[in-house]
Amino acid sequence: MTNEEQGQYEHEVEFGRKAQVAYDTYIKDFLEVKNNQLRGEFINCEPNPDELMFLKNLQMALMELQTSVESDIDTGKMASRMLAEGI
Repeated sequence: MTNEEQGQYEHEVEFGRKAQVAYDTYIKDFLEVKNNQLRGEFINCEPNPDELMFLKNLQMALMELQTSVESDIDTGKMASRMLAEGI
């Protein structure tokens, strides 16, 4: 492993650690609250295609946020394993 590769892995480990802290301390609860709000709005909304599309887009944005943060966390964990194995 070159010094440049090691530096990149170390960067990914740190970025993943920060993503994990952010997820655990704020994002996870935020997503839960917002998903519950959306569910309530969906249950109580009129059968209006524009309103349903708006709610669907909000749900997709929340899912993208969760997926992105989880990907950063997983990348950091993988980089940590790579460093530990010296690959």
